[in-house]
Amino acid sequence: MRTSMVSARIFGIDSGLARHLHQVAGAETVSAAFIDSGLPEVSVDAPDVFMPMRCLYRLFEFFARECGDQNFSLAFHDAVRIEDWGPWGNYILSAKTLAEALQRLQMVAPYQINLDKVSLEADSDEVLICYERGSHVSIGYRHYALGVVFAILNICRHFLGPDWTAQRMELDFPRPKNSAQFEDVFECPVVFGRARIAIGVLREECSQRPLQASDGPCVTLSDIHRRMIEAPKDFVSTVRETIRLQQLERPVDIDAVGACLSVGPRTLQRRLSDEGVTFRELVSHVRAERATELLRGTDVPILEIAGELGYSSTSHFSRAFQRTTGARPSDLRNRVANG
Repeated sequence: MRTSMVSARIFGIDSGLARHLHQVAGAETVSAAFIDSGLPEVSVDAPDVFMPMRCLYRLFEFFARECGDQNFSLAFHDAVRIEDWGPWGNYILSAKTLAEALQRLQMVAPYQINLDKVSLEADSDEVLICYERGSHVSIGYRHYALGVVFAILNICRHFLGPDWTAQRMELDFPRPKNSAQFEDVFECPVVFGRARIAIGVLREECSQRPLQASDGPCVTLSDIHRRMIEAPKDFVSTVRETIRLQQLERPVDIDAVGACLSVGPRTLQRRLSDEGVTFRELVSHVRAERATELLRGTDVPILEIAGELGYSSTSHFSRAFQRTTGARPSDLRNRVANG
């Protein structure tokens, strides 16, 4: 079974969503939520990593419990802004029409998520923007689902105005308590328990041009290919991304990585062995990649780099780095210094 992953860009430190949660819950609760979910809090400032969906659902559910309101995520409506998501969001919002923006959303979705799918269905009067999850519904999913809805509405309102409302909405989770709140917020008929999320837009609205030019830089699809990491597509790359995520804040631990992916350590090792790789090899490669970035892009002493990556000594780090890359850390640092 593959694991659903989503880009940390959705929760970037400067994003509206991050600011909203800090305002609603406070910094201490935000930190506690990250600890409970198994996500490093520093991941909000690392846009090129991917979070396991299961951990993100748990993070949102923690906030719901702390707020005492299972519908707390309905307040995300002004907080989920795809213009906060770097070139990915800029590429979508710089489209000439809403129809083109929705087509761009389909094309670049794999740079944001790995299993979920965006599709469009049209008849003579209406276009349905559909979002189909790639994993089973679990506790906390509804909060992420509402974030998806608000992101899509954000795109539509960039072209149709802040007061625009959808024709109808279908949600892929059971009807919650106080469900009338949903129609109050969305101002359209809402149906629960469907197989996917679907948002109805009048076909004639899809030809609408943006009300104002995007504030971000001009971005092409080639820019997306060059500048953004695509979401992991297989089990090995999913484990690799989870290791990268864990490495941001703590020494990498196979139990913690397995917990994020809902598998035990033995199962994790067996599945990796079936793919011809070991957990230790993946950790070594991820550490070497990060070490290379730090050696090339910073003046951080090698001793500090070794400590940050979890090595007990510089010599241990040097041997591991040379085993993986064929060069010593000092050799790479000297080559950079000498141009």
